[in-house]
Order: sequence, then structure tokens, then C-alpha cells
Amino acid sequence: MVKTKERKTSIILFTVLAMIILLFCLQAKALEPTNPHPADAMWIESDIVELPANEGYMFNLTVWINTSEPCYSWQFKIYFNNTYLNATRAGYTAGSKSEFFQGQPMTMPVSPVIDNDVGYVLYGETLIGEAQRDPGYGSLAWIEFEVTDASILEQLVGNTSIFEFDSENSYYMTPDLEKTYPEVPSHELVIIPEYSSILMLVMATASIATIIFVKKKLQ
Repeated sequence: MVKTKERKTSIILFTVLAMIILLFCLQAKALEPTNPHPADAMWIESDIVELPANEGYMFNLTVWINTSEPCYSWQFKIYFNNTYLNATRAGYTAGSKSEFFQGQPMTMPVSPVIDNDVGYVLYGETLIGEAQRDPGYGSLAWIEFEVTDASILEQLVGNTSIFEFDSENSYYMTPDLEKTYPEVPSHELVIIPEYSSILMLVMATASIATIIFVKKKLQ
């Protein structure tokens, strides 16, 4: 009976720990924009609005597009502050292709260009043959970032971390290979101390609930 209780306790503690880890690490890739933009536009969305000054903290940004004309290819170039951030990887939002081009017969994927020395990510995708994507919106790609220098962020608490498109290198092309330069608003995350009050509340609540639950089980 004692071993059974110990086994149940271990399972409970492992489950709670896994849930806490998911709160830190899970980065969802949105299927619908949270802040739609009228065409023509290319913009950034994220699952967070606050950037903790926590070294090693990782988060994702998702790039979206809305076009008023048929689209054959797209490209974006986004600058970020490389004094405290590194871009670690990037990918299309539907696996081997963007969600925007999902359903198209064939695409030509490319590898993202990540330059942490300058601080930018360059990415693109094109259709093949006579295909075209009708006017509309969809997500293009996600970019993963990591906080590399918390000491700099700590000095900037209360300010914002800005991610900006290079307007000359962010566009989509029509089937006639004519470039259209959409509106490209910048994206900002509010810099906060290492542990926000919401995160502390979640961790404290989970810890208290675990202690009470385990104590009752062992009685």
C-alpha cells in the first residue's frame, strides 16, 4: 500500500512539473490572426505581449500576410535587437509549406537566412508552374528567439523590444512576377522583470495545489 501511494505521488508530481514546463516552452502557431489587417499587409503576431528579462527564455513570432491580388511568391526580412536576442530557427507554419500556400500543388521552399551578427531573418517561398494563390490572408512562417543577455534587458525594463520589417525586402509577387509592397507595421513586446507577477501566481498556485493534494493522498 505504501509503495502504491508513493507511485501515485510520483505520477502526480511529474504531471504537475510537466504542466509547468509546458507553460514556459509551448509555442502555439496560430491558425487565425488575433489582429487581422486589411490588404495589403504583412505583420507579426506573438503568443506573448511581455518579454521577461530571463536569460534563456524562448518565444515565437508568427508572420502573417493579407493580399488584395493573386500571389505567386512572398519574402520578408525582419530586424531584431541582437544585443540581447538570437534567432535560433524558423519554419513554415504548415510544415513543408506556409499555411498561406497550403492546398497548392507544389511550392519551392527555401532555408531561412538567420544572421545574428547583424540581427535579421530573411525568408521566402514561391509556387511552381501555373499555380497562384487567390487574394486573402494566411500565416507564412514562425521564428524562434532566445534571450541571450538578461543584463541588458534588465536595464530596459518598461521599454519595448521592437521587431521591424525591411520594407524594401518584404513583399509578395503576383503571377506576372510584379512585386507588391504591403504595409509592414513593426511589432513590440514590453520588457518586464525576470519573473512577472502572473507567472509567479501560476507557479505558486500549482505548488500549493500539489502540496495539498499529495498531503491528502498520504493521509
